[in-house]
Amino acid sequence: VLFRSMEELPRHFICCITEDIMTDPVMTEDGHSYERTAIEAWFNRQDDRGRSLPATSPLTGLRMRSTELRPNYALRQAIEAFLQEHPKQQQRERTYQDLQFAIQEHERQMENHLEKLHLQLDEERRSRERLQRELEQVRRLHTVQKTGGVEEAVKKIIEIRQKCGDEGFVLQSMTDFPTSESLQSEACLTLYTFVLRNHRKQWSIVKNGGIVSILAAMYAFPGSETLQANAIGAIGVLAHNIYNNRTISIADIAGIEKIVRAVYDFPQSLNVQENAIWALAKLIAHADNRDAVDWFFDARYDLFLDAMRSFPLSEKIQEYGCLALVKMLPSGRFTLSDGDGDMIYRSDFDVIEAAMYAFPQSKKIQEYASQIVAILSNLRCLKASLTRGILNAMRAFPRSRTIQTCGCRSLSQWSFTEDEGVDFKTVVANDLDLLFSVMRAFPQSKKLQEYACSALAKLEETDSDGSNAIARVAEVEPIMVAMRAFPLSAAVQSSACSALHTLALNVDNNGSIAAAGGVELILTAMRALPHVRHLQSRACDALTELAQNDDNRSASAAGGGVELILTAMRAFGQFCNVTLLLHRMGCLEEHYASLNFAGAVSNMRDEPRSAKAQEHGCLALGRKEGTVKSGHIELIMAAMRAFPQSKSVQSSACFALCHLAVNDNNKASIAAAGGIAMILTAMRTLPQSENVQQYGCSSLNYLVINNNDNRTSIVGAGGIALILAAMRAFPQSEKVQQCACSALLHLVNEATRNSVAAEGGVELILTAMQRMNLRT
Repeated sequence: VLFRSMEELPRHFICCITEDIMTDPVMTEDGHSYERTAIEAWFNRQDDRGRSLPATSPLTGLRMRSTELRPNYALRQAIEAFLQEHPKQQQRERTYQDLQFAIQEHERQMENHLEKLHLQLDEERRSRERLQRELEQVRRLHTVQKTGGVEEAVKKIIEIRQKCGDEGFVLQSMTDFPTSESLQSEACLTLYTFVLRNHRKQWSIVKNGGIVSILAAMYAFPGSETLQANAIGAIGVLAHNIYNNRTISIADIAGIEKIVRAVYDFPQSLNVQENAIWALAKLIAHADNRDAVDWFFDARYDLFLDAMRSFPLSEKIQEYGCLALVKMLPSGRFTLSDGDGDMIYRSDFDVIEAAMYAFPQSKKIQEYASQIVAILSNLRCLKASLTRGILNAMRAFPRSRTIQTCGCRSLSQWSFTEDEGVDFKTVVANDLDLLFSVMRAFPQSKKLQEYACSALAKLEETDSDGSNAIARVAEVEPIMVAMRAFPLSAAVQSSACSALHTLALNVDNNGSIAAAGGVELILTAMRALPHVRHLQSRACDALTELAQNDDNRSASAAGGGVELILTAMRAFGQFCNVTLLLHRMGCLEEHYASLNFAGAVSNMRDEPRSAKAQEHGCLALGRKEGTVKSGHIELIMAAMRAFPQSKSVQSSACFALCHLAVNDNNKASIAAAGGIAMILTAMRTLPQSENVQQYGCSSLNYLVINNNDNRTSIVGAGGIALILAAMRAFPQSEKVQQCACSALLHLVNEATRNSVAAEGGVELILTAMQRMNLRT
């Protein structure tokens, strides 16, 4: 009807199959034109058996030899021209198509709806027939009750009702026969099964007094292992609903206490222990108030640990025992002890470790155990073997954010003794690629990035000079990504600066850090977070180590590093590494007046085990003019004795002695304090440290000037041989060559001239003169 109008539509524009205007007309071998989609569907028809029907013409019905289709461009152009000349006809065409589609869609929906109704009717008919059969059996069983077989009859009725899903009859039976142990046990098991099959039964059971009936059965038959296990299981599946409904009495202490009593009454029953640990864990996990958790602490929290020890191969006990501990730990009631009276003991963590190793493929156990270790990782109670368990979990479940975050948190907060520190370094440093892969896997997780960077920085405690496995790591891009992703996070930026500081302890990594833009990112962090003290301090630490590289020094100076360092120093007081940093950047003299050297010397005395404090104090004393107190020289000697393998401390100490020895009044004091022996020991212990050799030679040079006693001591202790060794070790270092030649100038005399020549001294001096154009 829509196509009939005053403007008659040409008949050959309409497809005989769709009875609609063609949009993509094609021609068959018999010369007739059809809509492409319609004729293709016609050729692909099949019979009821799925066999293809022969290709025939829709108009004539004659069989066609070929199904090849050719586009009818002339007809298509004629249709388009007609529709453009008759816009009303075109609008009608669109309206007709929309209506046709709507009608087809409505028909499909009606067919689907009718099909669903038929299925529902069939299901209701089958259910009605089944219930009628069950009702006949119940009637017969009620007749059996009158003859005396009451308990047996009710048990069978419960079995029938279990199939039908009638929890009301089960609860009524528990009320009617409270003295029947077998019936009560069977009823508890039935309620447990109901909820497992259909969680919607929870509220119905609770509303009809199911919890009260279950607890009554537990109190009536405390010695029945089967009943206690079934009843506890029923409470476990109802745990979530219990705490969401405040009117239920299980939330008070009495209900939980009964479950705990069953645990202690049946310590060797796997069924009771599994159901009890499961139920208690779920009660704690879903508690809206903390009464239940507080009661556990006031009583015996180690109930879960005891069960985990007794049944180490029960995955259910291990999983839900760990879950309960996870929920109890955040209350902050745990303290560490080796004896009685505290809440937790070192031996308790062996249970967590055993669970991780017993079920390495259980994601839940690994997640819960990782959370426990992460929460308690700041206590001095976790062993290196537990570190391996954490790393194994991280490798086994690389896509679990919980495990990866908790693992990184544990490694970042670990506390350990000196012996454990060796194991920690050995285990963790060999898995640094794991930390980097975790950072790549979760680039948008702020906490994970923070903990991973902190874990890298943590290795500094076991690798203070960067000489171990951390030195082999040159891959710093994940740290850079974290700093770019969270530019305003003080925690991430501080941890990242600490990680870069640790990596930079080995100078071989400085080039990689510079290429990745590490210096620029550190300066950006200092500029973005100027009021965060720990970030500014850690940034200065990182810049201090990176300043050993020429490119990093240039990048730091170009990026306004000196101004940022001085701003941080004025805002928070002087950091222990600022002097060394400015010294390495070559601007110490310029900003000498801004530094607080009195505070540095005080820190040196107050923190004798801090390498940074000793290093900074030595630099401060080295800039002191005039005669110094003997106590100050003793501080330098103590620092050198405390850190014999630290390149930074030894070089700073030699730097201080070099500058102090310029004053003749200090030379005797230095020699009397054992300074000559300490300088020679440093040069002998650290032959590959350019700074130690440079300042060592310079110190020996100034100690000898105008002091024959010192010359005798140095020569007698093998000082000349060490000076020549320094020249051989650093032939391209102009400073080392200059200081060594100056020292030889004042050490060589009639007695030592031949020995210097015999050890190749003349050749070394001539080589230095040729290479460095030395005037000395």
